[in-house]
Amino acid sequence: MQNLDDAINLIQHSQKTLFILCGLPYAGKSFIAKELQTHTDIACVSIDKIFQERGFNWNANLLPNAEEWQDIFNQSYIETGETLSEGKNVLYDSTNHTSASRDELRKVSTSVDGTSYVIYIQASIETVLKRWEENQKNPTRPVVSKELVQTTIDMFEEPTESENVIVINNFSHNIIMNNNGNTIYILRHGETIKDPSIPAIEWKLTPETSGILDAMAVEERFKNITAIYTSSEHKAQKTAEPFGLHLGLDVITKDGLEEVKRGSTFLTDEEFQRLKRENLELRDSNLDGGETANQALKRFITAVSVINSEHQNAEILIVSHGTVLALFFSYLKNDFENIFEYWQNIEFCALGIVKDGVVFEDISST
Repeated sequence: MQNLDDAINLIQHSQKTLFILCGLPYAGKSFIAKELQTHTDIACVSIDKIFQERGFNWNANLLPNAEEWQDIFNQSYIETGETLSEGKNVLYDSTNHTSASRDELRKVSTSVDGTSYVIYIQASIETVLKRWEENQKNPTRPVVSKELVQTTIDMFEEPTESENVIVINNFSHNIIMNNNGNTIYILRHGETIKDPSIPAIEWKLTPETSGILDAMAVEERFKNITAIYTSSEHKAQKTAEPFGLHLGLDVITKDGLEEVKRGSTFLTDEEFQRLKRENLELRDSNLDGGETANQALKRFITAVSVINSEHQNAEILIVSHGTVLALFFSYLKNDFENIFEYWQNIEFCALGIVKDGVVFEDISST
């Protein structure tokens, strides 16, 4: 399981279950915890919250001694056990970076006849250290020492399958964005009516798509969107329109968000699929005389980077197109293997979420 939606679905269908967050500092655990709490009724036991309630402060270097740390963890175990005993699900929010720390939590769950999973937020060490550096320059969360981060890295024990582990990959290709704290919702346009008499960039949405988009626009998770960007293509602009109307925002057309530019010849489905596979797997190929995949990816990255740089700690919606989004998300994850199949599984109106260049929710169902 490597998808935030899958984790949400599991929680929604669970009872009396402990979900143990696990990951390095700056891996994105706080964001995942927030999303899980937004979309489920899970209770959260947070070490940071207990830490702060007891008057400790990372930024002021006011830290607990060994005995005080143990008291904090003991309180968290008590809260976890009591909440599980009520039949509720519990999200335990801490690094939980050793197998021993996770074993201790499993004992708490077992003592009240509960079950447990580990939600492992997997991020590269490069990403973690990059985020630590950015947070030093522009603090958006408590500042911890690099020595503590490195100690946690050195001690980290990756969860194994026997721990009922759910892996959410947060690998980042860091040249994409600065750490501006933005959350970017990236939406593929709605389904179109194929019309060989006009260029693909002018294709219109199907009548059924309007209802789908109207329903999406009022979803709770989009309520804090403060900016909407789209390509110049008709289908993307019409996809963004209901969000703008509901949120009272202008839809901004941004150069560079367009689909990979195709040649002018209309292709049968078979011809289109064959050409698409070649363009995605041989990304400097342009047999139809259009744009290469690498050319499209480069200008898309530039456009998203500019958008990201113009906002701080904002939630942003970008509407774009299937092929260029397959390239973009594959780039962020540094994984172009099976990209044709990855593209095939990006549905119309599919949504992905990116924060500081890290994929938090994949846009493909692969």
